[in-house]
Amino acid sequence: MCAKVKMEMKKLDDILAQYYQLVSHALSCSKIVGEDLKHPDQTSEARLLCQTRCVYFLTQYSVLYNAPDSLESAVSLYNNTRELYKREGYWKDRMSSLSKTDDLYEYAFIVYAESRLFIETKNHDVKESAYETLRYLFSLIANKEELLEISKQGQDNICQNPLMHLFECLLMAWRAFQDTEIMDAVSNLLLVIEEHFFDQDLGLIKETVDSAGDTLWFEPGHSYEWACLLDELKSEMPNLSSKITPENLMAAAEKHGVNSEGYVLPEIHPNKSAETAEKFRIWPQLERVRAYSILNNQTRVDEIMTSLVDRYFDSELNPIEYKWLNNGQDIDYVKSTTGYHIMTSFSEVKKCLTGNV
Repeated sequence: MCAKVKMEMKKLDDILAQYYQLVSHALSCSKIVGEDLKHPDQTSEARLLCQTRCVYFLTQYSVLYNAPDSLESAVSLYNNTRELYKREGYWKDRMSSLSKTDDLYEYAFIVYAESRLFIETKNHDVKESAYETLRYLFSLIANKEELLEISKQGQDNICQNPLMHLFECLLMAWRAFQDTEIMDAVSNLLLVIEEHFFDQDLGLIKETVDSAGDTLWFEPGHSYEWACLLDELKSEMPNLSSKITPENLMAAAEKHGVNSEGYVLPEIHPNKSAETAEKFRIWPQLERVRAYSILNNQTRVDEIMTSLVDRYFDSELNPIEYKWLNNGQDIDYVKSTTGYHIMTSFSEVKKCLTGNV
């Protein structure tokens, strides 16, 4: 391993270690994490999503660094989450909620976290809990009209984002449980994405469509994320194929979704330039370097990582959620949900830089 790669790996390790310390400190102050890891005492309105993403982060960290304390923390956070967010067999999106969540996004990360935890612990209580949600998702995905209806945002608009995370959680569940019913759900969900959300002209994934199926906007970061998931599909379920290839999706995202300064654009609207965007979130930049890592383009990974670390991590190596091009005010907090993006991205970057793709 050359000196440059060693330095890059050390930086990645330090960033992940810093985030791990923030999560660990938060859990030393409370049974769960809050929205902002810099204020660990503020947990009363923290979303379920904060907990499930941190369970994933801690579990994956334990594997990357052979850290049993991290897995122990993941198990403890998971148990506390079930105690505080699951009542009478249903999940709530916040502790204060009086009814079960109807948010597909939340359900996706419940399964994602539980599946990842099961892979390491083989705890069958975790598996049974995951299947309580999976059985609901199987029935939902089998009914395309109902699935699209529950994916609506606003009045008549349909958003692909929760469907993408359902796809992601099903791939993780397949890794954990190797159940053909999961494969069937992946196949059905893929058909929905191809039919309703793939723009063949631009080669991008549509973010939101109206009731007539017309594109309202694209979010390029999600095309990078889909490229990663479709590449994972090829390795996990080689008998399933898609007309959307990771390579072509990446090429389209690069062509249409990156501005002249190298930032992934937040949105692209049909027939409207997005070059006027001034605020850029960290997660699309992480998904871009993740995609290049999965496709094993080490040269581009080196280039992007240099600017990513410089732009999006402060002097203490905490992530910076937003960057402004024109002297906007950076937000001084560390989201407990962002560690998921850092971990999924940097896990692949580490494999790429060490030649273990």
